[in-house]
Amino acid sequence: MDVVRIFVGSIFVLFGFLGIAVGILGIIDPVGLKMADDSDPFGSPPSMFENLAYTAIFVTIFIFGVWLVAAKQKESN
Repeated sequence: MDVVRIFVGSIFVLFGFLGIAVGILGIIDPVGLKMADDSDPFGSPPSMFENLAYTAIFVTIFIFGVWLVAAKQKESN
């Protein structure tokens, strides 16, 4: 069970980190981020609120993953 918890936590950390990177890119350059959207490259870019909300969600996922990994290591000592 310990291995599963650490594995799932690591997946959350990776997913959260990538989401944070994309969220920060969206905050810095929303038009460039929209151009990477193959289904609608010339549509209106997401609002600043949407970019901040997505980034906050991914920060939460990242923190939860760190907690899953670190909490188990703390109990092992």
